Amino acid sequence: MTRERDLSKWETQFTYYSMEEYLSAQLQSGVHSIQIGSQIIDIYVENRGSNVTLVNFNAAVPRSSKTVPVLLGHGLTRNTGINLVAVADPTMALGNQEVTVAWYLGNKDIGKLPPILAPLIQHALDSINTKRTILFGASGGGYAAVLYGQYFPDSIVFGVNPRLDLNALPKSATDKYLAAAHNNTDPTNQPEGKDFLPGKLSRLYKKSLPFDLCIYQNLGDKHFLNHQLIPLATDLADDPRLFTKVEWIRPGHVVIPGSRLRHLVAHLAAEDSQKDAIIKAGFTPTVLNSKDTKAARPYSKLKTW
Repeated sequence: MTRERDLSKWETQFTYYSMEEYLSAQLQSGVHSIQIGSQIIDIYVENRGSNVTLVNFNAAVPRSSKTVPVLLGHGLTRNTGINLVAVADPTMALGNQEVTVAWYLGNKDIGKLPPILAPLIQHALDSINTKRTILFGASGGGYAAVLYGQYFPDSIVFGVNPRLDLNALPKSATDKYLAAAHNNTDPTNQPEGKDFLPGKLSRLYKKSLPFDLCIYQNLGDKHFLNHQLIPLATDLADDPRLFTKVEWIRPGHVVIPGSRLRHLVAHLAAEDSQKDAIIKAGFTPTVLNSKDTKAARPYSKLKTW
């Protein structure tokens, strides 16, 4: 069953029939729907008069979710008083409800999404006079936030238990993405859509991170800890813009309590220098023991200060 389009929950809506029309508009709070070829990109803007804006990239949506667009982040920003730019992944309108995450990569109809979506996000940020940008995502949304960070230099990228490598454990649902986004029903033998998959994100930033990367990791999420975070921390071991904060929540790849995330966002948005805000939020610069070279290891080998 495909997801139907339904905007009835939002009172204020704006429609644009081209990127150029959208990019020439001074955006107001509400849902902005941009027609690009046969697809629509939806961006929700909430201008609360803050200098700080959080850009929300969705994690996997429930299979029970029957409609698009999915625009989240209201609860994470409302109490802190910062602005919100919530972005819906247009690929979620393709395929069926078995497709729960598409990492904001794009599809056969719209093409590769990052170079299309990034300037749309930037225009929203400019329209509400953003001074500090926080790109946020959990799990698969964290993958998107780190991927899109390349387009937003000197921003904060805040990933929560993020996926950082689509080819590493735990296995990602790239087969469902390729089937829905590229009509590729045999991803082991056919090349369709494979060039849309960036794979290991640390390769994008092997020279240096152009943004401050803050990763919050649940110690009980052993698979994401050992196969996602630690390999990236190994690859970027000498980068001064990599910060981590690890806490025990509970076993497994679980949702972090909203109160905890709101507390962290409030600190990241505080009127300190960006680095001071990151440190006061409890994130620490991260380096690895130089004698320890294994890709996956107990977290005790990861030093922070």
